[in-house]
Amino acid sequence: MENKKVIDKFSEEYRFLSNFYPAIVKIAGFTFPSVEHAYQAFKSNSKDIITKFCDPNMTAGQAKKLGKQLNIRKDWDDIKVELMYTLTRDKFTRHEDLKKKLLDTGIADLIEGNTWGDKIWGMCNGEGLNLLGQVLMLVRSEIRGLEKQKEDRKIEKAWEKKNADEFKDLPKIKEEKKYSAKEFILPLMEETVE
Repeated sequence: MENKKVIDKFSEEYRFLSNFYPAIVKIAGFTFPSVEHAYQAFKSNSKDIITKFCDPNMTAGQAKKLGKQLNIRKDWDDIKVELMYTLTRDKFTRHEDLKKKLLDTGIADLIEGNTWGDKIWGMCNGEGLNLLGQVLMLVRSEIRGLEKQKEDRKIEKAWEKKNADEFKDLPKIKEEKKYSAKEFILPLMEETVE
């Protein structure tokens, strides 16, 4: 039995998995240079502060540093995971090249391994919640499901088109009267009451 592949660093060929990777994301009418910019921006409720993070000349590292200086919104702990999911989903559905790369990771476990001690979003020395990895795997699974649905629909349309000529000369089937549940069930109930 083969061991499941593990991607445990979001660097080099897997750098695209990092929140620092430059890829436009959009949320709530704002456009950001990366997921990290947007994530840090929404630590605030202030439109003026959020707008600062939209600067394409600000690096992701600068955004993270600035985010650490903000007065954190009161509901931050309640919204941060859902925000990360929304941003990550936008990143990988907006950019076809990144979507393909994410899907190409197959069923590999995605672990945001780090040396800076982040045990919430990643893992350090084998310990941590790896929430970013979990979000990435969820988004990958959802995209794979959407891609499968699109492919199935393409096959259905191709079949319908291919076979349309065969069925065009058939007489139309007269539509039968459709009964509502009320019309069907009420008479049955009346019969049982008698």
